[in-house]
Amino acid sequence: MRKKLQFLRDAVGLSQEELAKVIVKCPRILEYRSEQTIRPRLAFLEKVGVAESDIAKVVIRAPMIMALSLSE
Repeated sequence: MRKKLQFLRDAVGLSQEELAKVIVKCPRILEYRSEQTIRPRLAFLEKVGVAESDIAKVVIRAPMIMALSLSE
Protein backbone atom coordinates (compact mmCIF):
# COMPACT_ATOMS: atom_id res chain seq x y z
CA MET A 1 0.00 0.00 0.00
CA ARG A 2 2.83 2.40 0.80
CA LYS A 3 4.36 1.86 -2.63
CA LYS A 4 1.04 2.68 -4.29
CA LEU A 5 0.59 5.83 -2.24
CA GLN A 6 4.15 6.88 -3.01
CA PHE A 7 3.56 6.22 -6.71
CA LEU A 8 0.47 8.44 -6.68
CA ARG A 9 2.35 11.20 -4.91
CA ASP A 10 5.33 11.00 -7.28
CA ALA A 11 3.73 10.20 -10.64
CA VAL A 12 0.69 12.44 -10.30
CA GLY A 13 2.35 15.09 -8.19
CA LEU A 14 -0.05 14.96 -5.27
CA SER A 15 0.65 16.25 -1.81
CA GLN A 16 -0.38 14.18 1.20
CA GLU A 17 -3.54 16.30 1.62
CA GLU A 18 -4.44 16.10 -2.06
CA LEU A 19 -3.92 12.35 -2.04
CA ALA A 20 -6.32 12.07 0.89
CA LYS A 21 -8.96 14.05 -1.06
CA VAL A 22 -8.55 11.78 -4.09
CA ILE A 23 -8.94 8.64 -1.99
CA VAL A 24 -12.06 10.00 -0.29
CA LYS A 25 -13.61 10.79 -3.69
CA CYS A 26 -12.51 7.56 -5.34
CA PRO A 27 -11.30 4.87 -2.94
CA ARG A 28 -11.05 2.39 -5.82
CA ILE A 29 -7.97 4.22 -7.01
CA LEU A 30 -6.10 2.19 -4.42
CA GLU A 31 -7.08 -0.99 -6.29
CA TYR A 32 -5.60 0.13 -9.60
CA ARG A 33 -2.24 -1.19 -10.68
CA SER A 34 0.22 1.64 -10.82
CA GLU A 35 2.10 0.78 -14.00
CA GLN A 36 -0.66 -1.07 -15.87
CA THR A 37 -3.59 1.22 -15.08
CA ILE A 38 -2.57 4.61 -13.78
CA ARG A 39 0.56 5.39 -15.79
CA PRO A 40 -1.13 4.81 -19.22
CA ARG A 41 -3.98 7.12 -18.22
CA LEU A 42 -1.55 9.81 -17.14
CA ALA A 43 0.24 9.46 -20.48
CA PHE A 44 -3.11 9.74 -22.27
CA LEU A 45 -3.94 12.97 -20.45
CA GLU A 46 -0.61 14.42 -21.56
CA LYS A 47 -1.19 13.18 -25.12
CA VAL A 48 -4.55 14.97 -25.36
CA GLY A 49 -3.02 18.24 -24.19
CA VAL A 50 -3.26 18.34 -20.41
CA ALA A 51 -0.13 20.07 -19.21
CA GLU A 52 2.00 18.03 -16.85
CA SER A 53 1.57 20.76 -14.26
CA ASP A 54 -2.24 20.41 -14.49
CA ILE A 55 -2.54 16.63 -14.24
CA ALA A 56 -2.70 16.70 -10.45
CA LYS A 57 -5.53 19.25 -10.64
CA VAL A 58 -7.47 17.00 -13.03
CA VAL A 59 -6.99 13.93 -10.84
CA ILE A 60 -8.00 15.86 -7.70
CA ARG A 61 -11.17 17.18 -9.31
CA ALA A 62 -12.13 13.95 -11.08
CA PRO A 63 -10.18 10.96 -9.79
CA MET A 64 -12.67 8.65 -11.53
CA ILE A 65 -10.84 9.54 -14.73
CA MET A 66 -8.28 6.92 -13.75
CA ALA A 67 -11.01 4.27 -14.16
CA LEU A 68 -11.99 5.21 -17.70
CA SER A 69 -11.16 2.89 -20.55
CA LEU A 70 -8.48 4.15 -22.92
CA SER A 71 -9.96 2.22 -25.84
CA GLU A 72 -13.35 3.88 -25.56
